[in-house]
Amino acid sequence: MAGLLGSLAALCIGISDLFNRRVAHVGSVAAVSVSLQLFAALTALGAAVFFDSTFLVRDVVLGCLSGLGMALGLAGYYGGVVRSSATVVAPIVGTLAAVIPFLFAVVTGSRPSTIAWVGAGVALVGLLAISVGGGVVTNVRAGVLWGVMSGGGYGFALSAVRGASTESGAWPAGGPRGGAVALTLARARGARMPPVPPTGIRTAAG
Repeated sequence: MAGLLGSLAALCIGISDLFNRRVAHVGSVAAVSVSLQLFAALTALGAAVFFDSTFLVRDVVLGCLSGLGMALGLAGYYGGVVRSSATVVAPIVGTLAAVIPFLFAVVTGSRPSTIAWVGAGVALVGLLAISVGGGVVTNVRAGVLWGVMSGGGYGFALSAVRGASTESGAWPAGGPRGGAVALTLARARGARMPPVPPTGIRTAAG
């Protein structure tokens, strides 16, 4: 079941990315981040109402830390895509977002199977192979730096929320996403970036 849910999550993220790359190029990174975080917050809070979820302060705090990591991950990913290319940024982000929580679980006492260790090793070797090969891409250094920032943010977010209890349900995901929206709006205003997508592509962002 965990594998199925993980596959569905990856599929949804991939489909979302296809639309939001366009939003990032035409609009702004802030517009992408606000749209994604807002819909994530509404979905999670709706789930907290309709499913068995208990408001636990400790878990919400962990969710807030996770939300900060997610906001950093989104900003880093789309910032890298705009400045470089998804062919540089995406492999770095995907690998770090998977390997960092894996290593965190090991450090905190989990005992992964041999095949899990092999998978982590293959991911790192694959990242190295992709980084040194491939065609000509402009501004590779910027793509790598933004990709590392994004992957680190996602990895931290997934590691932080791992400590939340199952009793809290969707609360650790809902409130923090709303906070991330507020922080992103404040940052967009300070940087004079449009916080919402242009009229012609708002449906894609949603």
